Amino acid sequence: MKDGHLIQQPVRELNQYHTNHVSYDHYHFTNEITLPGISGRMIDLTVTIHSQNYHECTISFAKNDKYHVDFSYNKYKNILELDRSHCGMIRDCVAIRRKKLRYVHDELKMRIILDRFSAEIFINDGEQVFSTTFYTPLDAKDITFSSPDDLIISVDQYDIVL
Repeated sequence: MKDGHLIQQPVRELNQYHTNHVSYDHYHFTNEITLPGISGRMIDLTVTIHSQNYHECTISFAKNDKYHVDFSYNKYKNILELDRSHCGMIRDCVAIRRKKLRYVHDELKMRIILDRFSAEIFINDGEQVFSTTFYTPLDAKDITFSSPDDLIISVDQYDIVL
């Protein structure tokens, strides 16, 4: 508990299934990028935004030319958004969820755990959590990072092998 709110973390036993570590430290970019070695459908991905002056950042995962799931943070509105409207859903269901970022820190840390057709996203070490399913084909493994502003991020990825 922190300030009357539940803090959630992935089970620590997940770490024993980590392989193939790929890391980028304080990587600068503008617009949209892919980082070599950062992709997959069974991964543990941590992204930290170090920049202070930016408007928005989006991480797109389970992506190919047709499908993707987007997780965004709009710093000026202080809104986190999970958008799966391009993930291949064929049912009438909620595709976009938004939450206000509860605690504003100098850096924003997002830990995204993908397991084929689901994602758990832990914000700032579990202060807030998004959980979702998505329906992109299994070969949609790309991950991109985008921002209209100059952004500095650090990225750590582990493949999860069961």
